Amino acid sequence: MGSTIYYVTALDGGDPNVKIDFRDEIFTLDAPFKGVSPHSLTKLDLRYAGVVWGNDQTALVSARRWKERRLTTWRLNPSKKNSTKIMDRSYEDRYNDPGSPMMEFNLFGRSVMALFEGSKVLMSGTGASPKGDMPFVDIYDLQTKMSTRLWRCEAPYYERAISIINKNQKTIITSRESKDETTNYMIRGLNDGALNPITDFAHPYPQMKNLYKEMVTYKRSDGIDLSATLYLPPGRGESSIEEGGGVVLVKDVIKNESLISQGEHEGKKAGRLLPLFRGANTDLNTTLAIAIVAMFFVTYWGISELGIKKYGSKFINFSSPIMLFVGILELIAEFARVVSFTFRLFGNMFAGEVLLIAMMFLLPFIGIVPFMGLELFVGVIQAFIFSMLTLIFGVTAIADHSEH
Repeated sequence: MGSTIYYVTALDGGDPNVKIDFRDEIFTLDAPFKGVSPHSLTKLDLRYAGVVWGNDQTALVSARRWKERRLTTWRLNPSKKNSTKIMDRSYEDRYNDPGSPMMEFNLFGRSVMALFEGSKVLMSGTGASPKGDMPFVDIYDLQTKMSTRLWRCEAPYYERAISIINKNQKTIITSRESKDETTNYMIRGLNDGALNPITDFAHPYPQMKNLYKEMVTYKRSDGIDLSATLYLPPGRGESSIEEGGGVVLVKDVIKNESLISQGEHEGKKAGRLLPLFRGANTDLNTTLAIAIVAMFFVTYWGISELGIKKYGSKFINFSSPIMLFVGILELIAEFARVVSFTFRLFGNMFAGEVLLIAMMFLLPFIGIVPFMGLELFVGVIQAFIFSMLTLIFGVTAIADHSEH
């Protein structure tokens, strides 16, 4: 059998607003491709969204329409060039998502749909539910359009299908983990429920193995309901304080504060991040305030030395068109200096804070000390530059136009 390529053509010119019976059409073209007419494989009423190949008699073609959040799936027979719609649903309905076909390698090393018993395929999905994602594996019959549940993961484990070992014996490889166990791979028999481990990886962070984790909800002062995930170290009491990396994590018992709404969450633990040692100049408001104060005194020095009339003539001067233009430039420069002062200091200090936070996680405790010293040095340099620029601007302000 020779090589064949397939391609898709938009029958509506790519415009979804055009009223037409079919949106896209799939064509095939046989080798040697030149001088050969393409064959129409199927037409789709929605926009083409992908194809999963099985064998010469079965493929699954997906089509979707974003405006309606609609997804259709067609069973295509590539040999007979006919298709049958088997699914029509909303792709936003995750609770009823049937999953995706599990794949295997064919004789040519290509990944194809794992068909068995003629028209059946194994489907794996995330299994979204009100209790969270609970992955599953089903048998889906393409002929009857009926689905049969083979297996679904159960708490306290999160387990999902990875690949097929034997589709006829219903044996697959899964990835399995839990709150206290790191991810390991298993061989699972879907018929008998047998479970045999392939790997035995130890927990990479044993000190975090028994962390306390809880979802807490609270109402913001403006009435908006919010939620957060709370993590507490193993064995912590009702309240404690941990210091590290320039922040303090305060864990306290929440009574009827505004943080947690009264009722089922009363008395729950929660965490607050207090930036006690954060550099003030990493806040744009602080650097803007410093810049405004500096330029205020520069202006004050200029008026004190030259007088308000002579100082004002630097910015408003009608003696000639050139001097008028120069005055406008001087006025723009005054505001530009405030902006330059603000963002120069803020940018350098904020970049240093980001560096420290990154290093705190990569090189905690001793490894971060050199970077703290570096940031102290950068702070001194920035203070020196800010002072020198203020001095230069001050000298310029008290100078007459005839002097510069």
